[in-house]
This record gives sequence, C-alpha cells and structure tokens, in this order.
Amino acid sequence: MGLRACPFLISKNMCVNPNQNTLSETSNGQVYWCENCKHFSVIFNTSCMLFKRSDFKSFIDLLESLAEEDFKYVIGREHKVLLKNNFSTVGIALSVDEALELVDLMAEGILIYEANRLIST
Repeated sequence: MGLRACPFLISKNMCVNPNQNTLSETSNGQVYWCENCKHFSVIFNTSCMLFKRSDFKSFIDLLESLAEEDFKYVIGREHKVLLKNNFSTVGIALSVDEALELVDLMAEGILIYEANRLIST
C-alpha cells in the first residue's frame, strides 16, 4: 500500500501527512484513508470525493440501493444515474458498471480500514 498527500486539500495548508494509506485500488480508482485529516479520499475516473467515516458508509449504502430505474439519464450511449449532494453544485454520473465497480472499490476500502483498526488496537 502506498502513501500519498491528500489530493483534496490543495491550499496553503495542504495535507502532506505521510500516514495517508491506500486501502483499495482498481484501474479506475483508489480509496485512501488520511490519518491526519480523518477522511476517506476516493478518486474514481475523473471524480474526486472526500468523506467522513459515517458519510463514506452512507454513500456505499446509497450505491448498493440503486435500482435499474435509477439509471434514467442517457449520456453518450449509456444510461447513467446522477448523484448529487443537495448542498453542492457538483455531482457524479455513473453507468451501471461504474456504480458496481465504485461500490466494490469502496466496500473493499472500508473492510481494509476496519481490519487495520482492529489490528492496531
């Protein structure tokens, strides 16, 4: 597992904590836990998302609850679901395959995170 600077905190106070651990990775994404920020960082395709622990699990639950009828927006040649936080103007569009890959990536990440917590206590 590699170490990375938190990609979401690009500012004068950028997180450069060496304790950012890669939890899971595919060819399209990565999940990191930053011990300094106490957040999960998810990079998937061209999207970057930052989650508190509770929000991370809630997003996994949301992805797992998606049904075929939720993928109603045709973008290019694919049907996609649009997921957007009501407090933000930014969202993410996912095909069925992308949603399945993302939920698997994040579920693996939380399992490894929990296993690491158990081992270190």
